[in-house]
Amino acid sequence: VEGMVVSGHVPNTRRALAVAEYARDNGKIHPFREAAMDAFWRHGADIEGDEALSKIAKEAGLDAPSAVAAADDPEYQEHVDRLHAEAKLQGVTAIPAFFFGKHPFPVVGCQPYERLARTAEEAGAQRRN
Repeated sequence: VEGMVVSGHVPNTRRALAVAEYARDNGKIHPFREAAMDAFWRHGADIEGDEALSKIAKEAGLDAPSAVAAADDPEYQEHVDRLHAEAKLQGVTAIPAFFFGKHPFPVVGCQPYERLARTAEEAGAQRRN
């Protein structure tokens, strides 16, 4: 990510992930992910809060009030908790997390492209021409 804004605050992403699941159910997961990543990494938005989640939802083409309501919906939060437990068993300690080949542990957090490319190549990937 170029032009990163690092706020120094590590957010609790549970609510944002619940909205992401709402976005997935509404066929908007990719636009939501893009808007959420942009909001956090490029603009330093507080993605825990309703205002930022509403803005991100609108940018992703979702109904903002419904998306913000999904942030606190027990079903979406339980789903996020199940995914969190599964990820923890796989060694995920932060998001995003990237798994490469048979490497037993993921590369976690926002990483420079060069590190991701090097790790992929070490796992057997080949660059396209």
